[in-house]
Amino acid sequence: MLKELQAAHLSLTQQAEFLKKTNEGLKMQQERTLAEVAEKEKQIKGLKSDVLERERNLEGLQKELRSQNEQIHELEENVTILRKELNKTEQARKEISIKASSLELQKSQVEAKLGKLEEELGKHTQMIQMIHSLSSGKLKGDVTANLSL
Repeated sequence: MLKELQAAHLSLTQQAEFLKKTNEGLKMQQERTLAEVAEKEKQIKGLKSDVLERERNLEGLQKELRSQNEQIHELEENVTILRKELNKTEQARKEISIKASSLELQKSQVEAKLGKLEEELGKHTQMIQMIHSLSSGKLKGDVTANLSL
């Protein structure tokens, strides 16, 4: 019976040694796992912080985008107004050009009439001079002075 107990004791001692080694291995594995969990939690915390920072940045960018869209809308309205003003200016320029052409035509017509009138005046002056020279020579100086006025 002593031999059986010694064999059982030896078997139990070996089992105890095996369980101690297994326990130590499991403790080391648990420590590694806890360290990994702590590292992962640290990474998660960092990622959450990054996400919050990016969300803040995104909100800022969205505000900037809305502001720029408003500016674009205002600029588009200004461009539309300027185009209308340009069209009005262009229309006024065309009208003025037409009026200028009409005035040029009128000017040339008036110049032609003036030329004819000057010719007639020249003829009349010659006739008056001839009449004066035929009728009496003494009024000749007075008529020439009046004609030059």
